Amino acid sequence: MNLKFFVTLLFIGSIHFLQAQFITNGTAQLTSERCWTLTPPRNSVVGSVWNETKINLNESFDVSLDIFLGCNDAGADGIVFGFQPVSTSIGSVGEGLGFGGVKPSIGIEFDTYQNSTQNDPSFDHVAIISNGIVNHSSATNLAGPKSIGSNGNIEDCQFHDFRVLWDAKKKKLELFLDCQPILDYTGDIVKNIFKGDPFVYWGFTAATGGAVNEQKICLKYSSFLANLPDTTICVGGQVKLKASNGVSYKWSPATGLSSTTVPDPIAKPDKTTEYKVVVTDKCGREFPDSLTVKVGGTPIVFDLGRDTTLCAGQVLPLNPKIADAKFRWQNGSTAPTFDANTTGFYSVVVEKNFCFASDSIRLKFTKAPSVNLGNDTVLCLNKKLVLRASGENTTYKWQDGTNLSSYVVLNQGTYFVNAINQCGEVFDAVKVEYEDCREVYIPNSFSPNGDGQNETFMVFSGNDVVKVNSLQVFNRWGGLVYSAKDFLPNDLSVSWDGKNLPTDVYTYTVELLFKDGETEFKYGNVTLMR
Repeated sequence: MNLKFFVTLLFIGSIHFLQAQFITNGTAQLTSERCWTLTPPRNSVVGSVWNETKINLNESFDVSLDIFLGCNDAGADGIVFGFQPVSTSIGSVGEGLGFGGVKPSIGIEFDTYQNSTQNDPSFDHVAIISNGIVNHSSATNLAGPKSIGSNGNIEDCQFHDFRVLWDAKKKKLELFLDCQPILDYTGDIVKNIFKGDPFVYWGFTAATGGAVNEQKICLKYSSFLANLPDTTICVGGQVKLKASNGVSYKWSPATGLSSTTVPDPIAKPDKTTEYKVVVTDKCGREFPDSLTVKVGGTPIVFDLGRDTTLCAGQVLPLNPKIADAKFRWQNGSTAPTFDANTTGFYSVVVEKNFCFASDSIRLKFTKAPSVNLGNDTVLCLNKKLVLRASGENTTYKWQDGTNLSSYVVLNQGTYFVNAINQCGEVFDAVKVEYEDCREVYIPNSFSPNGDGQNETFMVFSGNDVVKVNSLQVFNRWGGLVYSAKDFLPNDLSVSWDGKNLPTDVYTYTVELLFKDGETEFKYGNVTLMR
């Protein structure tokens, strides 16, 4: 089959080509050429991307993409690569992975959450399911589940190469993950699933529930999509051809090309020329493609500038400065200029007569740094304090010359930090002192003789003791003569008055809870004197 590897012409605006063919729903967003974020790391959301044109399952196909299932091993829920004739909308959230309830359908499920109600295995897995039912004990489960990722975990913050092959003649569906075969299914999908109708939509869905993950896909090549149309450049002009997702490239003919082995040679043909490329990917697979560059017309030249970072609140006017032309910006605007004021990818296609030109720029808006080390403070001995500063693209300099965004205080002193980025510089300082937070006084004698002085035995403290958990007093033979629990220090009502006991030396044990959160046991002797 003739697989269509995505080749982009700098001036044709391939991002618009994709937007015209794909419909996004829910939280799905096109983030760059051929890449979508299906779900952000937010609870109970669903996103989907569907191609607007149905394909024919009586014809074989080959699709390859990079799939990203998040960074949180406890996250959820997964992605489905699905086929269905119903609509280009979305299915249910959570364990339905945005595909639940879509019927008739067949889906390749990458499930990263173990739902016992769906008889999921205890590991991240891939399965081939049908009719929007994700329960692996159902007859609608066609193949799998099969473990994926390292030790059953594919939520590893990495993109993974995923390929799907459908052999219409053999009625065999084969899946490959990271260049290795992972699962297959043989069956008459058209007859058994779609009741003889071979025409279906194809796309990707994802969802989160009580657990979340950022979930993304990047489409690399597909036999579903037609090649880019032949394009006209202007006489004396040039165009950058851009193939991608390969480890090696071979272009032909060499005439008019700056190189035949790079992914993005500059083409300057002096006459209409068909260029062919063979892209070899990291799995050793070869994908041929071609395009024709027609020559004629007057060149259009403009430059939006380099990718850059600006400060929050600033506005960058984007202006191609081409008179009597038509414009189409990334959001569909047809104005001749665009005021950019938020982080994102901006692009414009300019048309004049039959010549096109395009350019793009990626902007990031960053805030001035922020630092608040808090008020001067007093810490208990052996306690630490973590001071933090924050800011995007920010450098830090603490009082000792270290440059991390946080600083661990272990000793008393004055601590300060300068935080600097292109949008400003801030400074803050804090004084930290230490004190003994475990000061307590327990007398070694008392005289309950009625003279009004030193009449009882009790625990004394300023504000260091939060609570006396227990106090016990024993005579010289080990007999318990007094006990009390859960009281405050300095409380005369729970002091020991030695009533009816003779002059002697007694032993006490006390358990104290201090304001630093630590518990300490103390014991000693106290003399009762009559």
